[in-house]
Amino acid sequence: VQTCALPISVRYCRDWRIMLRAVSQPTTVTPVVPAFSAYLSTNQAISANVETKVSCDTVEFNIGGGYISALFRFQPSTAGYYQFNVTGRGNGTTVTAVWFVLRKNNVNVGRLMESATANGSNAGSMLIFLNGTDYVELFGLVNAASAPIFDADVAGGANAPRFSACLVRQA
Repeated sequence: VQTCALPISVRYCRDWRIMLRAVSQPTTVTPVVPAFSAYLSTNQAISANVETKVSCDTVEFNIGGGYISALFRFQPSTAGYYQFNVTGRGNGTTVTAVWFVLRKNNVNVGRLMESATANGSNAGSMLIFLNGTDYVELFGLVNAASAPIFDADVAGGANAPRFSACLVRQA
């Protein structure tokens, strides 16, 4: 007895026996799981006490093409639950607060981290449902007397603002 992969075609012979013939080779379909990681490559000057979009301009990977680097936003076409991860650091003169937030469709959905000092590295994560047309962006704030920046920590170093996400469960 021989086995064959579907799809198959069926032919009837003159003596009423059935012959099976494989039509094509079996294929394996690997689903694309949307995921990305991007970081800020150079210091970003910002206004004090104003939530500002973080320009994560260097893309480490972008599986599924959901991260739009020109807009610094993640907009996957697959609906589901996404795990977002953020690290970051702010700096300036007399810093009293630094925080980062995620915005879904330009609405704050959660402050991920806050620090009361300059050069404090922060990290946070959040699970967010996206419907296939939603987008998420990273914003931050540095409360400083002067010269506030999102600190790239020497060209995308370990403490530079990083923004990443991956699909955890499809809707």
